[in-house]
Formats: sequence, C-alpha cells, structure tokens
Amino acid sequence: MFCLISSRAANSWIEGTIPSTLRRMHNLTRINLSNSYMYGTIPEWMGELQHLELLNLGTMAGSGYTTGLNGPIPSQLGKLQKLKELILESNYLSGTLPPQLCEGGDNNSLLLMNLRANSLEGSASVLEGCGSLVQLDISSNNFSGPLPASTLWDTLTTYQASYNIFSGVFPCNLCHNAQILETLDISHNRIQGQIPNTITLLSGLKTLILGSNEFTGTLTENVYYLPGLKVLDISNNKFVGTIPTAIEYPFGLTTADFSNNTGFTGILPPQTGFLYNLQKVRITGTSMSCSGVITPYNVTTNASCNDPTRCTTPSLISGESHPGAVCSDEELLPCFLRFSNDSMPREDSSNMRCKFIMRKPPEQAKIDCAQRSGAYTLGNSAQYLPDIVKDSTEQSWIIHPSYYQYRGCTCLQGYSPVWDANGTIMKCVEAPAVDKRTVIMVSAISAVAGLALLAVLVLLAQLYLRTRPKWLRERIMQAKRRQGAPKCTKPGDKVRVSIVVTDVKDFSALTGQYHELMMKAMGAHNNILRKACHTHAGYVMDQEGDSWTVAFHEPQDAVAFSLQVQQALSQKVWGVRLPTHSHSDVTVGSGLGHNGTFSNTLSAGPFASGQLHKAAETATAAGKDAAAGISRMQQSLDAQQQQEQDCQVASRTQSFLNPFSASFTSSGRSDTGRSSSSGVELLQASFTGIAKIFSRRSGSRISQGSDIKSPGSWQQQQQQQQCDSDPLPQLPRGIGVPGLGAL
Repeated sequence: MFCLISSRAANSWIEGTIPSTLRRMHNLTRINLSNSYMYGTIPEWMGELQHLELLNLGTMAGSGYTTGLNGPIPSQLGKLQKLKELILESNYLSGTLPPQLCEGGDNNSLLLMNLRANSLEGSASVLEGCGSLVQLDISSNNFSGPLPASTLWDTLTTYQASYNIFSGVFPCNLCHNAQILETLDISHNRIQGQIPNTITLLSGLKTLILGSNEFTGTLTENVYYLPGLKVLDISNNKFVGTIPTAIEYPFGLTTADFSNNTGFTGILPPQTGFLYNLQKVRITGTSMSCSGVITPYNVTTNASCNDPTRCTTPSLISGESHPGAVCSDEELLPCFLRFSNDSMPREDSSNMRCKFIMRKPPEQAKIDCAQRSGAYTLGNSAQYLPDIVKDSTEQSWIIHPSYYQYRGCTCLQGYSPVWDANGTIMKCVEAPAVDKRTVIMVSAISAVAGLALLAVLVLLAQLYLRTRPKWLRERIMQAKRRQGAPKCTKPGDKVRVSIVVTDVKDFSALTGQYHELMMKAMGAHNNILRKACHTHAGYVMDQEGDSWTVAFHEPQDAVAFSLQVQQALSQKVWGVRLPTHSHSDVTVGSGLGHNGTFSNTLSAGPFASGQLHKAAETATAAGKDAAAGISRMQQSLDAQQQQEQDCQVASRTQSFLNPFSASFTSSGRSDTGRSSSSGVELLQASFTGIAKIFSRRSGSRISQGSDIKSPGSWQQQQQQQQCDSDPLPQLPRGIGVPGLGAL
C-alpha cells in the first residue's frame, strides 16, 4: 500500500486553486505550495489533515487579474493539533484571526507563525494562547490595539510586529517572560510612553527596532547594558535628554540610529570610539551640538514623570547664541573622528555640500582623545581605544552639519551662505539674479560666436567635400589594391569593370625612322603609365608594344588615370629633337559597352577577354545631362585658349618638339564593332569636377570632338638645360602589376 506523507510544489508554475485531491491524503505531514501562481481561499477541509505538521502557502502570486490567496483564515486550522509551522505570508488574506487558532495554551504545538504582508485586522491578542511559539511575524498588516504579549512565551526568540496600527505602551510581559528574545521589531506603530528599565532583562537581545513610534521621555540607560545588542534604532520618536557614556558597553553594536528625536541634546560621547564593530551611526534631526549647549530647545523637568532627574520636556527658545557656544576646531567632532578631504551634496533640501566624516587612525585617535579636556576627553582610558577598527570606507557617520556648526560646508552653485547665531548656523539661499543687461550681452556674444563657429564648420565641410584630402584618396586606393584584380569568384558571377586602352599614334613609323630615340622615349612613356597605374589601383590586362590595356575597379579611377598620364606626358622634358613636320599623338581610348554604358561584364575568371571588346571601355554612365554640362564648359574654354594657341604657333616650330604631346581621344566599339570617337566621352557622367580640376592645372584645352592639347612647347625650351638629368618617374620597388611583374 502506497502512503504519501509529504507534498511539495514550492517555486513552481502551478496555477489554479488548492487542489481538492489533497483532502483524501490523510497521512500528509507537510504541504509546501509557496511561491506559485495559486489563488482562491484556504479550504476548510485543511483542518481534516490531522497529521499535518507544516503548512506553507506563502507568496502566492495569483494568475492574470486574480490575486493570490484571499479571504479569512479558516478556523478549522485550529484543529490541527500537530501543526508546528504555519506560513501564510505575502498573500491577500483579510479578516480577523480565528480564536481557535491558538487554543490549548502550552499544549498548542505551533512553533512558527508567519502572517506578514497580508490585510489582517483587529486584535492580535489571540496569539497569546500559542504558548510554544519560537518565531512570530505579524508585520505589515492592519492589526490594532495593544501589542500581544504572553506569559507563556518563554521560548520566543523572534517578535516582529512592525507596520501595523498597534497602540498603547511597551508590553512589560515581554521583558519578564521572553528573556531569550533576540529580535524585537515593533517599528512603525503608535506605541507611546517610555521604554521600561526592565528591558535589560532581555539579555539575549541582538536587534532592537523601536523607530517611528511615539515614545517619549529619556531613553533609559539600561538599553546600553544589553551585551549582545547589535542593532539599535530609536529614530522618529520624541525622546529627550542626552546620549550617556554607557554607550560604550554594547561592544558588538554595529548600527545606531538616533535621528529625528528633536529632544536629544548634548554631544556624541567620545566613549563611542570603543565600539570597534560600529558600521553606521545616524544623528540627524536632533538638537545635539558640539558645544553641548541646548539649542534650539530648552529642556525642562516633566513633573508627570516618575524620575524627575531623567524625564524632561523640550520647549523652543530663541535662535540666538552666545560666544561660548562656538566650538573650537578640536571640539567639532568626537576626538576619534575627523573630516575627509572629499565632500558631496547633502540628500536633504539644504542646498549645500559637506565633507565626509571618517575615523582617525588608531594611534592618532589615542593621542587626541588623551589630550583633550572636559567632556571631550577619554583621559587615561584613551589607550584602550581599539587598535583594529573597521576600515573607514566601511563606516558611515551621518551627523547633521548643525552638530559641527556647518564647518567645511559650502553652498551649491546658485546659492549663497547666510550665517546666523554668532556664526554657528548657516543657510543657503538662492543667489541674487544677474543683471539683465549682462545676461543679454552674454547671450548676444554667445549667439554671434555660435553662428561664426557654425559658418566656419560649414566652410570646412564644403572645402573637405570639394578637395577630398590626398590621404583619404590614398587610403581608398590601398584598400582597392588589397582587393586584387577585379574577378569573379565562381562561374556565373558578374563583375563590372572599367578599362582604359592607350596607344601612341604613328609609333611604328616613328620607330622605323628614329629607332634609338623612340626606344628611349618609350621607356619614359612606360614609367609614367606604370606610376599612374599603381597610383589609381589599376591592373594591366595586356601590353603590346606602345599599347596598354589597364583595368580599374571604378570609373573615376580610370578617368583619373587618363588625366594624370596626359599631364605627365605634357610636362615631361623629352630631350628629343625631331623634324618640325613630324607629329604624333598618344591616344587613350574608351569604348561603349553592349548596352550603351561605359561598362562590361566579366564572367568566370579575372579577365574573360572573350566577353570584352578589344577597344578600350570605361565603366562610366554616359549621362546626357553631364555631357551637356561639359560641352558648355568646353565651348567657353575654346575661345579663351585659342588666343594662347595662336601666340604659340611661331615658337613651337623652333622649339624642342614633344613627340608625345598629350592628345587624348576617345574611341570605342558598339555591339557591331563600329567605333565612335568623342574626345570628351571619357569625362562624361559624374566626373565633371575631376575634368575641371585637371584641365585647369595642366592648362589643357577641352572641346567636344577634339583633342585635349598640352601647354605650348615654349615651356619645354625653358627646361632644355635639365633634359639630360631629368629622372624618369619610377614606381616603388617590389610593387607587382599583373602582366608586368614587379616594377
């Protein structure tokens, strides 16, 4: 026979209500359905599982628009005589606690009850019947009335009842009966009165949180006689008096919060330095001061108090101060503390920034605490200050600037300090507005400067776009050289390529007549083409005598190559004298492709010659608009340079003639093989800017249907003396050009 004794589905994705199939499992001892997506109410049949020891239905998220568990706690749970742990936290339970829940007194088996973060209300005195409780957490509900405290809770170690509406006074039964209590948190309630002296009976107490209540009177010194105390929070109450020197006794104290108790006065005792485990101290919203003078509160004896020597009532006095209230530099902070060099804005609305407070090195603290006098000294006890303390960066000393009279504090930008009470109180007020005329003047100057800067940036951008820096051009060319020759990666691919073919007119005739001179001139011619080919990332497809066939990645590179070669040939001092009737031209051709564009398609190989026309073809769109623009430009230049050409005719017949005067014509082939010549087609499409730049620099003449002429030969006469020593342009060694090898 199979018997299920435990059901655990915690931290799962289970949705829906609590399954009724669990009702038939009478031998279940543990049910844990926490952290799931269940909803609905706690079924009453849960009370039938008599062997149940743990019931954990905490943190139900619900599903969709439904919440987690809701409704009241069923009274039938009181029938579970063996139940030890009841966890219903973080749900939407409402109503009051059923009286049956804690029936039995000492015989009640509940050890742990966690009902936190629900909407339960009413009195919590029902819980006093659970005599075996070890941990009780009813925080974050709407419980009211007095705090529950039972004479049976001699095993209680954790008592958490914060964030409720409890009222009344501190329950003395806790002090007399729960003497092994370690955690007591009753913060954020409405508890009044004083802390009883009997709290010292809770000798095992480690955490005491009483903040955000309505406690009054002086804080009993007995609180500091709890040897195991680690956390003390009495903030946001109405305590009065001073912090006694007995603060040194809870040597394990790590956190102390005295903030927002306006009745606290006096200084922070130097005995606080003995607490070497202290990590955080908060003293804000009090009347404590380094001077020890009670300002702005005057504490008077409260006649209704049982101990008139301790119980006092604060009353406001004037904000004036006297010279004796001004602290010296040594009195600003306790003798074991110092200001750091760093500061930061305060978190409040004071509009000021103040320096951090840090602990002094142990040796320095011992010296300073021994040398001071009065209430600021430790005397001979200074030698017992701990040698090993928490690192200063781990400690947080949050002390309001009013304690050290705002020394080291400055106002934020836009605020000015205003001192009061003999220079002990500082306020930061908004600085006076700047003169409007100054604002207008500064604004106008800023606007003009901004516009001027914008104009400069626009001009630089235009200059950059028009000139295109040489280094950028070179980097682009380097990238193209690394790509290698234009080629297809696999059969069927199509690659567009621009091709230039050069030719020297009448080369064969001139070579036969002047063989030695033409061979020397051809060497210079080849060097010029090699350099231009490298500069513009070209790849030599074929070289046959004086004719070069060069491939380029883009049309603009082919155009730039052609123009550079023309300029280099026209500026070259050849040192060759020929008869005046002889003349030859160098032709760089460009041809139209199959579809009327300056382009070709490569297929299956680096250069599939079968797909190319023998004539030169440059991959440049022959746009009609671009051609018309160039034609107008050329016509305007014709008239201007015609006069120069007429003036040079006489001198050209008597000068050293240039056998390679740069005359670039364009020739091409259509699909039928017929050539079409147009001297300007090479520059059509989007390269009008390039054509203008090169033509003006070289002084050449551009006209549609005609050659591009070089400058007059009189320039070569001026360079005649240098003709023998003029070096031929060379490419860098080791640069390979396809078809030619290394140059």
